[in-house]
Amino acid sequence: MNTTDEASNALKDAENRIRKVLAASAAKGEYQRVLDLTNVAKQLGVMAAALAKPGSVIPSGAVSETHPAPVAIKRDSDYPKFLRRSEDLIKIGWSKKERKEYLHKMPHAALTSVARAIAQAGAGGKRFAADALEKAVDSHGETIPGYQTYLCLAFLRSQGFVRQEGRSNYSIQTGVDIESSTEAAWQKLTEM
Repeated sequence: MNTTDEASNALKDAENRIRKVLAASAAKGEYQRVLDLTNVAKQLGVMAAALAKPGSVIPSGAVSETHPAPVAIKRDSDYPKFLRRSEDLIKIGWSKKERKEYLHKMPHAALTSVARAIAQAGAGGKRFAADALEKAVDSHGETIPGYQTYLCLAFLRSQGFVRQEGRSNYSIQTGVDIESSTEAAWQKLTEM
């Protein structure tokens, strides 16, 4: 086997390994990583194919010395992302105005408290307003900040546990035990 074949095979192996990581990322719901890895796998495939053809060269622009990994375009549909870091729920959002990511966090204990308040406010299929939850208190008796209430609602909406009805009303999806479902979703979050 000559060096060109070795290089082509190395690129093919790298592409296959990236495809496995890509599949694992898709299974975890890491959609931005899936987009990034797709671009990397495509570029590896192009380079491997170019090397496999006698006398061909790798297309210019296939690899950039200043940016070895492609920079993916951020899309609103890629956000929000929810992760956990230690005992905090993390929301990563995209600011259209600033054109960059932002991060909000809330303690797990506050998430549990807001879920409890939602269970009470939405009992029996009743609709409730977000501001009705602003009286939710944590385990120390302190009021939970309003932005954390909205963070919790966004997380529960992303899980399909709560639906928004109109501008500021919400309801619990039929058949959802909001407290246990929230805890189960928390446990499944990817650790940051």
